[in-house]
Formats: sequence, structure tokens, C-alpha cells
Amino acid sequence: MLEITFYRDGVGRFAGFAARGHADFAEYGQDIVCAAVSAILQATRLGLEHYAAGEIEATQEPGAMRVIV
Repeated sequence: MLEITFYRDGVGRFAGFAARGHADFAEYGQDIVCAAVSAILQATRLGLEHYAAGEIEATQEPGAMRVIV
């Protein structure tokens, strides 16, 4: 199962996200749903790294990504 958790800071602003798992639409390496989600999350990470006013903390490994603003 694919699980994405969004984090908020003390005043309710977006503070990051964590994603892990597999969409189970197709076999590993052939799953278009996982590919789509990965593309969106990676684009979000790159956008935050480029445009966020502060530093971000990002970790990524196969099947998991975590980004904290």
C-alpha cells in the first residue's frame, strides 16, 4: 500500500511530507501509478529546494521519501 503523510507546523502551515510503500497497481518497476506519484513527489521536492525560503531536509531511498521544510 502507498502511504503519504503530510505534516503541518504549529500554526497549520505545510511543513513537509513522507511517502512510503507501493501502489500495487502492477509489478515493481512496471507500476504506472507509482511512477506518477514518484514524479509528482520528486517535482515537489525539487520545487521546494529551489523556491523555499529556508533550507529543507530531504531523504530518499527506494520506496520511501521524506521532505521537511
